[in-house]
Amino acid sequence: MFARRLFIRLKPNKLGEFIKTFEMNIIPLLREQEGFKDEITFAAPDGIEVLAITLWDRRANADTYGTSVYKDVLRMLGTMIAGTPEVATTEVMHSTFHHIRAGAPVALSSSPDTGPLHQEPSLSVGKRNIMNSVSNQKRAIKIELDRILTSAVVLSWQDLLHAAHGGLIHIEYAPGKTLQYLKVWELTGKGEWSLVCEYWMSCGPTGLPRDGMTFSNDYHSAGLTNMLELIMQHQDRFSDSVDRPGAGLIQVTLPTAQESLAATACMRQAYESLGLTFAHIPKAAVA
Repeated sequence: MFARRLFIRLKPNKLGEFIKTFEMNIIPLLREQEGFKDEITFAAPDGIEVLAITLWDRRANADTYGTSVYKDVLRMLGTMIAGTPEVATTEVMHSTFHHIRAGAPVALSSSPDTGPLHQEPSLSVGKRNIMNSVSNQKRAIKIELDRILTSAVVLSWQDLLHAAHGGLIHIEYAPGKTLQYLKVWELTGKGEWSLVCEYWMSCGPTGLPRDGMTFSNDYHSAGLTNMLELIMQHQDRFSDSVDRPGAGLIQVTLPTAQESLAATACMRQAYESLGLTFAHIPKAAVA
């Protein structure tokens, strides 16, 4: 097991905002990463110095996080941090909680946060391509279906929200092994629900609408179309949300800037897990 240590200094009176962002956005993001095991955060009494330690099963997974999702984490914390974060990665020698005994020591690496701290021995191109091909075959994406659907709406917010409406969107679907359809609704200023769009899978019965995406009531979003197409066509790759209370109805409110960043990181991870590039940049949140 490997520990990745992050030491940061917060700006004055930012500890409360840091805790909220960490609990609501960063912890869920960490749980979705390959090889993530645990996270421990310490704060000094003055609320300025913070030490966050993440534990990983292998150094390669810790390094992958450090060169990809960690950049999104820094963006989420950007307005709270003073100076340059310090990062160190080392092997865990003892842990009574994780039942780890000492093995051969590995040198501690520590530096300002300028890039990856360790590099695994490189593989030949042929072997690397074979491994990528095998690993991408129906490998589960460690993101819950409800979370990725919410992220799609958050990233399309400016396209969907009508100025006179109330800033509340519902995502509706019928829980089951496979989603047959998905609908997005917006609450109007009159307290009524206006259909934004619906996505139907092609499943046979003649009475159902045509498969694919259809917008209603003068709504349109090319970005949402692309994201929902990817989600619905690869829905079996995402973690199930049907065991959660209220599964089948997701409520999305006006997103904050932090929530928009978290949604971007979530969607980018989903695209990259499928071997695609996600380049959508949402407009600034206004919450």
